[in-house]
Amino acid sequence: WYQIFQSIVDRHVPLRTKKVKSLQLPKWMTSEILAGIRQRNQLKLQARSGVIPWETFTHQRNKITTQIKQAKQNYFKQEIYQNKHDSKKLWKLMKDAVDLNMNKATPNKILDNTDLITDPKKIANIFNSHFSQIANTVTKESAHHQPNFDALRNFVERVHAKTKITIDQSLCCQYCQKSWNAITDYIS
Repeated sequence: WYQIFQSIVDRHVPLRTKKVKSLQLPKWMTSEILAGIRQRNQLKLQARSGVIPWETFTHQRNKITTQIKQAKQNYFKQEIYQNKHDSKKLWKLMKDAVDLNMNKATPNKILDNTDLITDPKKIANIFNSHFSQIANTVTKESAHHQPNFDALRNFVERVHAKTKITIDQSLCCQYCQKSWNAITDYIS
């Protein structure tokens, strides 16, 4: 009985996939943009059926895309300016602007020298090898390098022209060397 009933229901009231809109619109979304999106969608249907030229749709599509980009840019500029002294809100804005959730996928292929690698374990080993060698490379390159504090001193003097700040080079060098030794001891 159930199968007969279900087949009748499926025939007369088929299931349809429907896109559910978000309950909360982005803060940069305006009524003008929403109206433009609706018009763009209608024009797309008309262009597909051949009622209007395809160029009419593409013109509206490009126009609304530009409006969306401009609205986002204006919104984030304004929010960043208003929250420039609140780092927590700034980082939240940055995450919203960049949309960090988009880039969480791991690569499915990688070029190692001239070889194309597709095996996930080999890809992981290549990344592991690369990032584990960074500390050794930095250690070797900086072993013969003496720190130059002129750029730092110039920056401090330029930013704080009225306030005199002196940097004791020997103290800084000792601190940097002590910190560097602690890092290299930890690595090895």
